[in-house]
Amino acid sequence: MKSKFSKESHPGNHPVRVLSNNIIFHFENIKPTILKLLSEAILRKKIEPGICYTIDKEPLKTPFASCDSKNIHLTENYIAFIWAISYSLFIINESRLKESKTSENGTSDLIFSTELLERCKKLFLWAISLKKGYSHWDLDLPNPEENNIEIEQSYAEKINGIFQDIIVYNLFHEVGHLLNNHCEVLSGIINKNYLELTESEIALYKQIETEADNFAFECIVEQFDTEKTKFYKGIAITIAHCSSLFIIDNSYSIKQNYHPDLDNRILNSITRLNLNEETYEDYIWQFGALCCKIFFDIHDIKTDTSPSETSKMLFFRYLRLFDEIKNIQK
Repeated sequence: MKSKFSKESHPGNHPVRVLSNNIIFHFENIKPTILKLLSEAILRKKIEPGICYTIDKEPLKTPFASCDSKNIHLTENYIAFIWAISYSLFIINESRLKESKTSENGTSDLIFSTELLERCKKLFLWAISLKKGYSHWDLDLPNPEENNIEIEQSYAEKINGIFQDIIVYNLFHEVGHLLNNHCEVLSGIINKNYLELTESEIALYKQIETEADNFAFECIVEQFDTEKTKFYKGIAITIAHCSSLFIIDNSYSIKQNYHPDLDNRILNSITRLNLNEETYEDYIWQFGALCCKIFFDIHDIKTDTSPSETSKMLFFRYLRLFDEIKNIQK
């Protein structure tokens, strides 16, 4: 299928270029009150209008807020990474759900036994390679611009909505830093080397990152969202935190210096959803468990593949393994 989007109307190096305008619209309209919140923040000079969007060929860089300029920064490479990761995880999880009907909660090792899954694996491996350096997106693999395989086109369209929620959640995390005066709070320690920080200063760093997570969550999830809406937003927030698992270089980095530990952020993102419908709740726990399993496989960490009674119990089994890894580091 030939792309109907020109490079002039939608500039960029990656096929996610066709979604760049959608992100801005979604950012401003995720909730009825958001545009007013952003407008007031601009008037109070808390943030600068617009998003600084960079199209480059540099290694992966996560979104960030500039304390000096009050700008929010986002790169095309990062949104390419997020789309590819989201698509791959979603398809793999759907496959695992089918497997779980014949096995206990999909605890067995991951097997990429179909062409669809094999192509997901290739896309996933390309996405995580971006942390080391830029490379072109192979347009023969799934992407949001053009797909010649009908089922991949269908999945891509489903992922686009989840992808936009993920990016907007990350943007509001950065907005939260600026609106909640985190730069001022950290003014006395922000330029210190980590080894120079006291325990209380490290705790302060982690506290403000938690505050920014909470702010972003509240911008995305509304009190009166339906269970289904909250579920889909929950998938996006879970992927937003799980994606960090695939950026770090080694398993010990699960324990963070300035942020809450990655496994704890995933746990908090799931539990805060407070889903009531068993089907939705089980899906989210399985999704989180899948992300953990892929992380362990990448780092050649052996996992217990014996049956687990529920997806939630499987997730907490993996959390205990994360704790073992972190304890080794002490």
